[in-house]
Amino acid sequence: MSEKSIAKIKGRPIYFLLHIEGLSLFDIRFSVFAPNTDGLIIGGLASAISTFSDNIMDNISGESGSLNVIERENMKIMFERGKQVTAILLVDVESHILMEKIRVIIDLFEHNYLEELKHDIVPQKYTPFRNLVNQFILVHVDENLVYKRLKDTTNKSFQISPKFIPLLKNFDGKKSLTEISRNLNWPLPYVITRTAMLQELGYIKSIDISIRGTDIFQIEDAHLGILLEQGGAFHAIKQYWGDWGVKITQKIDGKHTISSLSAKLSLTEKGEMRMTQLFRYLSLAGYIKPLTDDRLLLIIFTEFLNVLRQHLIRMLGDFITFDLFEIIFHQDLVYANDKGRIICVAKLVENYEKGFHFEKFHALMKSRSQIIAPLFQHAFFPFMDNIIRNLAKISGKKVTMDLFQIIIIEIEQHYGKLIYDILFSEG
Repeated sequence: MSEKSIAKIKGRPIYFLLHIEGLSLFDIRFSVFAPNTDGLIIGGLASAISTFSDNIMDNISGESGSLNVIERENMKIMFERGKQVTAILLVDVESHILMEKIRVIIDLFEHNYLEELKHDIVPQKYTPFRNLVNQFILVHVDENLVYKRLKDTTNKSFQISPKFIPLLKNFDGKKSLTEISRNLNWPLPYVITRTAMLQELGYIKSIDISIRGTDIFQIEDAHLGILLEQGGAFHAIKQYWGDWGVKITQKIDGKHTISSLSAKLSLTEKGEMRMTQLFRYLSLAGYIKPLTDDRLLLIIFTEFLNVLRQHLIRMLGDFITFDLFEIIFHQDLVYANDKGRIICVAKLVENYEKGFHFEKFHALMKSRSQIIAPLFQHAFFPFMDNIIRNLAKISGKKVTMDLFQIIIIEIEQHYGKLIYDILFSEG
């Protein structure tokens, strides 16, 4: 994409200037549409406008005030004054976030250079700060992200002002910016912009908690008190998320993805987004954990065999069902030996007549370097094929396929298309 086309994207900054009493300290051109006029002229003009606006506002309202935005055709001129310096930002779309960024820049600059400005002004000294502003103006921070403080914050190029300290103390690696905004009772744009600056300065680091569409969560055993509405986890959820958060958390049963749980609860799109934020918080706090793919596939596989066994018992009786499974497991083991497979269903299933136990699965998985999908393609599917062929000999193909279709529908009531997403995933 060319620079011209980028500049035409709505909401992008065009030009920034920091000056003191008309003297340009530095400027940044973000676009080919930025003015080529000398910063001294622009700075002087902005000072005049700012002073004029102050006088106008004083006369109109009888109180002190200032005008922060001037509109000219398709361009907005946003400016803010500190104790000594004034910042100007040209944009095509006015933004609360960008206005807050201007204030952050002024606060940080004056905190680090105010004493120097009283004695000597050398624009070349501010090149490192200019580079910081160049990055900071363009950076985007998502309010749903979670940050943690970095231990080593010494030897920073710029020192933060006391205004940043309450915010910095809230970065515990558990709360999103939205939650921090609530905690501090600060406007969200205020929190977002100062977070962006702390990130650029290296005081904090974001934690990437990505929740996949196939993730299914369960409540950690240590926090099952949530279901009984007691314990520290319950009170924390109630404090940050209210009764809504408690109700949603209590619905986490190890069987639903976020989207399937959202559909079950008839949530709106906005409600599902909020639920995703809740799950991110619960996961970071250690209250819930996602089922691993191997564990999840075992649950699905176990459920499949149990449902199949129940149907076969109704069709054939206990003894025939038991004998049929014994034959199938033997055939699967012979097939595995013939093909030289490392693992097979027959080795995974122990005491199948008592409910199917898979104690050896994790130990066997450690000896297998392939991903989960090939494991089930080479073990689960041949096993199913054995069941179909043997059952077809007893009940016929049509009855067998109808039975399998019924079982799949029953399994999908809990797991939807999740099994296909995992079994056929790549890498």
